[in-house]
Amino acid sequence: MSNEEKQTSLNQMNLNEIIKLSFPINVNGVTTDQLVMRRMSTKDQRIAWKLSKGDNAEFEFILLCRLTDCAPNDLEELDFADYRKLQRAFQRLSADPYDSENT
Repeated sequence: MSNEEKQTSLNQMNLNEIIKLSFPINVNGVTTDQLVMRRMSTKDQRIAWKLSKGDNAEFEFILLCRLTDCAPNDLEELDFADYRKLQRAFQRLSADPYDSENT
């Protein structure tokens, strides 16, 4: 694939994913049945790691808050089945689109 084809492919890629919630939550005072997650940047990873102080569960939680633009208090109310949906969406968005294992 040429560089131009790769760039065109990247431009056509969806850099966000909408996650439909089975159990609506309040986000910033508004009830919602979906969250939008964006792809992670290196900056997101560094900030989440620094804030988590090495706690892996806290690292993941902070990262998911950042990627969905949800306050921690809001995301804590998420049903665990919906939290698992966020984890799976994160895995999909973190995948390298050019890795042969992901195609």
